[in-house]
Amino acid sequence: MTTAAPTAAAMRPRAARDRRRQHRAVLVGVALVSIGYLAITGFASATLAWTGTVDSYEHLDYVWQVLHGHLPGPLGHEWTPGAYASEGNDGRQLASAHPPVYYAVMAVLAGPLLESSHWHVAVAIIRGANTLFGLGGLLAAAWVGWMVGRRHRVHLAIALPALAGAPFAYLRYSSDVYNDTLVAALSMAALAIAVRLVVAGPSWRFTVLLAVVAALALGTKATAVLTVGVVAVALVAACIVHADRRSPFLTARAAVMRLLVLGGVPAAAFGWFYVRNAGLSGAWYRSTEVSQVSGRTRRGLVDVLTDPDYYLIIPRGLIGHGTAAFGDIADAASLAVFAVGAGLTVAAVVARRKRVPELGAAQFLLIIMFAGHLLGSYLLQLSHSVGYGAYNWRYFLPSSLSVALLLGTGASLFGRRVAAVVVPVVVAVMWAGSSISFVLYAQERGHKVAPTGRGFLHDAGAAAFANGLPGWLPTLLLVLAAASIAGVGAVLWRYAVAPHPAAVPVRASVVS
Repeated sequence: MTTAAPTAAAMRPRAARDRRRQHRAVLVGVALVSIGYLAITGFASATLAWTGTVDSYEHLDYVWQVLHGHLPGPLGHEWTPGAYASEGNDGRQLASAHPPVYYAVMAVLAGPLLESSHWHVAVAIIRGANTLFGLGGLLAAAWVGWMVGRRHRVHLAIALPALAGAPFAYLRYSSDVYNDTLVAALSMAALAIAVRLVVAGPSWRFTVLLAVVAALALGTKATAVLTVGVVAVALVAACIVHADRRSPFLTARAAVMRLLVLGGVPAAAFGWFYVRNAGLSGAWYRSTEVSQVSGRTRRGLVDVLTDPDYYLIIPRGLIGHGTAAFGDIADAASLAVFAVGAGLTVAAVVARRKRVPELGAAQFLLIIMFAGHLLGSYLLQLSHSVGYGAYNWRYFLPSSLSVALLLGTGASLFGRRVAAVVVPVVVAVMWAGSSISFVLYAQERGHKVAPTGRGFLHDAGAAAFANGLPGWLPTLLLVLAAASIAGVGAVLWRYAVAPHPAAVPVRASVVS
């Protein structure tokens, strides 16, 4: 005697329960990731002197000048709080090449406090805003994980934000006064919207939203041009993939109209600034001509391409170095983390190689989009490095999603037990290593607080106390971060793969 298969009507309540369970798991997991990220960035900010790292003054001076109604010129500084050795100097204003969106926002939030003896409160407010910008980028990463993860969407929606926000550079620039975190968050949001367009079709609502985000990104930093170029290609591809039975002419018209919106909004909003840069330096992305940088040797194209350090910027830069003595340990730990994450992803692809033909056009486009974005970041770094530019992970921050996918996809595809162990351990190693780096920086280049001789936690407390904060605060934040990442592991362990493969409902799109 055979049992009749359940009807579609009978399966609907179960499917609804499954979907609610997935939503709860993702909400809890992402909330725990967010708590951990906020705790570690709070630790970084609490132990970093209010004067910040090497370029913080340049960005604060930009905020000051915007507050007083003008953009900074390529030379000269105006803000003189009496805390920086070189304040008010007539040399290059290193932040003057950047568009004004970030600085205008910060001038509104905290600018007036820069004019008082309480300027450090302004710095604290700006650091807090940067932390929230970074959190926004992690939420965009979670959305991407949900859309592309298919049966593994719960694991990927939790793993991607955890891994995207764990590298040293993401934490450092989210806890200091730089515009890099905002451009990274906007780039991640733009890529998330592009994923939505590729998966579900190029609706006008999301196209306009993408254009606005692209404009804000280009109004923050010139490096966003890579993201805008990548999402423009994705938008055209989405029009083609979702053309259905429309004629090539209508498909081409739809793509061109959307490209005009995507390109026109940023150009209308901030094209004038890049024209200004070109007039000052001859290049749209600089405010001064290329000149020798003290202590650096000029490198040619071949010098960079044959330098192993160029290719190891990401694998070796996941954890901050701090001192030279800690640098070797940080390098080894970072390379190990990268090898585990990327190795599992390669292994997962090899194990599922027979399923590759089953992937649809949209899935192939997304793989190309994220791989192309990461490659583009390396090309931007190459362009910057030729001459006197330095290697710096900050130029890869807009590709944080691509890095997270590389590190986290394999662990997610191998199932809940692997994901529940690998993702929390990898994140915890990056957090721990970077926390050590933060304290070492405070001792050697920030506060220059002498080591207490009583261990890491007491040293962290001394750095926070030098900022006028309670000495117990860093320890509390580290405990909170440890509890949150342990909770992430528990959520990943409890939740198995989703029973339904569709990540988002793919509606018939109107591409006219």
